[in-house]
Amino acid sequence: MCSGKTSVAQILKHDAGFDVVSAKELIERHAQDDVAALRARGALLPDERVIAWVAAALDGALATGRPVLLDGFPRTEGQARWLVRTHPGVRRVVHLDFDLAVIRRRLEHRVLCASCPMPYSALFSDFDRRCAFCGSREFRPRPTDRPDYFDVKTSQFRAVSLQVLPVLRAARLAFATVGDHATFAGLRSDVGRLHAD
Repeated sequence: MCSGKTSVAQILKHDAGFDVVSAKELIERHAQDDVAALRARGALLPDERVIAWVAAALDGALATGRPVLLDGFPRTEGQARWLVRTHPGVRRVVHLDFDLAVIRRRLEHRVLCASCPMPYSALFSDFDRRCAFCGSREFRPRPTDRPDYFDVKTSQFRAVSLQVLPVLRAARLAFATVGDHATFAGLRSDVGRLHAD
């Protein structure tokens, strides 16, 4: 949460032509009735359901021939094992690794473009309240950006999602890191270098 997954995905989509398969969007589309209850207790949907939705979306995205980025997937060890077993063409992991103080600061200052899914930090020194991608000047807070939910998600991440990294490292995938930034332009430039490598 607030590590920058969606920001990286949207920058690569708009600047480099990536197709993005967002696990969050798929879950909200297919399991809207379950989402609120799951969020309240920091639980995740069963792997089988999420994998089925991601597999279908990923097949469609890969058929375009464009590069594909998975946003928010894999989130569990089982999902990671499925991915490396069934998609040997996966090449790189974008690792967003921040301490909790940075994540909490991001949570407190994150806003979403009201027209597209691009998140911004109100702390970016170059944030002029205009979306760099769609031009909208309307922003809103994300409904889940609350301290109580942050604590729930942090607990879930430590208990479940950290198990993903050893699986991806064992598969010998290349890891690329995106650091913290004071400006949106700096973030965009850093993400652009990921694609150029």
